[in-house]
Amino acid sequence: MDAAVQQWVTDLMNNAPKPTNTVPGGAYMARGGSHFEKGGKVVMSGDGAKHVAEPPHWMLMWPFAAAGTKLPIAPNPSGVYIMLESTPYAHLMVYQDPPQKEVTALSRAESPVFLHGVRSAIDCFCKTT
Repeated sequence: MDAAVQQWVTDLMNNAPKPTNTVPGGAYMARGGSHFEKGGKVVMSGDGAKHVAEPPHWMLMWPFAAAGTKLPIAPNPSGVYIMLESTPYAHLMVYQDPPQKEVTALSRAESPVFLHGVRSAIDCFCKTT
């Protein structure tokens, strides 16, 4: 976790209206993590939501919007999505090993969805740094 992610997490834990980091941050969760889902969407609160485990993943903490990147807003076979879309705490999730059982015709590395998601995320990230 770098300093920008530390600031982002501190803001989240202190209920700040939005993150105050001024540069993108990156973090890796080797043991994975978890999120809450309600009505098919990833949500910030556990009230009435289902607790879902996340596999090991990278996170890019910077404002990402699905409309601008064309990235999905929920976990999917590509392993790339924007978590907490439409909130100030939206950020990019990239699974280390996306679920292989759901990607059948091509390997993960050859999957057009996966490659498009990674390319879009890198393009968006690079434009902000």
